[in-house]
Amino acid sequence: MLNIPLAQKIFDKHGLGRVDSVNKEAKGITGGVFDVNNRFILKIHREPTDPFITARNAAVCQIFKEHQIKAPELIALDVSKEIIPDNYLIMTKLPGENLKEQWLDFTDDGKKKIFFDYGVMMAEIHLIKMPYFGDLTNPAQQFNNWSDCFSFRFQKNFDYLKDRRLLNEKTLEQVNDFFLKNKYLTEINFNPVLVHNDFQTKNLKYVDGQISGIFDFDECLAGHNEMEFIKTCLPFKKEKVWLDQIISGYKSIGGLSEDFPQRIKLYTLKFCLKVLTFNHAVNLLSPHLEDKFNWAIEKILHEDWRYFDYPQHLWRQEGIYY
Repeated sequence: MLNIPLAQKIFDKHGLGRVDSVNKEAKGITGGVFDVNNRFILKIHREPTDPFITARNAAVCQIFKEHQIKAPELIALDVSKEIIPDNYLIMTKLPGENLKEQWLDFTDDGKKKIFFDYGVMMAEIHLIKMPYFGDLTNPAQQFNNWSDCFSFRFQKNFDYLKDRRLLNEKTLEQVNDFFLKNKYLTEINFNPVLVHNDFQTKNLKYVDGQISGIFDFDECLAGHNEMEFIKTCLPFKKEKVWLDQIISGYKSIGGLSEDFPQRIKLYTLKFCLKVLTFNHAVNLLSPHLEDKFNWAIEKILHEDWRYFDYPQHLWRQEGIYY
């Protein structure tokens, strides 16, 4: 747990002055996030399965600054483990409140505007071109084409779940068949763009009805722009009821292909496999989480891409949200 004396040692190392307050901003799956002096965010990463996660966050802060995307500014990156046994970075704190906690209380006009802006910001990020596909900081997971990149990520998660029998045989067969039948949707030629890959209301700040910035860059990659709609199009995401408005905002700057409705099913399916894989690998896979994402896999495989439901029995409080 980060306290004032420990935070002071970190701030002394980086010449950031006196620490007057330390408040836990959020407990992340991969570490902790702390508000220091109501001015800085200190993000600690404790993620043995992804040693590049801290460097990735730092890289995206710099990229967003260069392209004038509203986001935290990088102050310091430390992977030395001299003060604490974890990698960490220090960023400026974005102004405003978390959109996830507030938007349901907006008027309909307020919701319409905020989700149009939500789509616009998505498209603005996708104006950033990247030189390769895949991980931003791990050269071993960078590819020359999208099909190889996506297949690598999909197969890694599928094999993990299959080897450990974390999905039943019928579901595994259906998932594999769906991937093979739709793999052609990844065999497309385009220039890779920066994808936040966790674009949702919980990672956006707003002030007076305006989005003030985006944060949490753990999952960012260079890839296909339509992958950005994963969190918006999962069958249980509440903001999905404003999907048309999000798409309208997106199309005011960017574009979606005719294959988007089927392709997003493939992308969301892969995400469900990833969640189950990751949570099992870090000993966080609960029966509740298994039920939730097995339900989502079933809906993705068999329902229209616009399918939405919010089954209350899948939403017991557990402190981890997707």
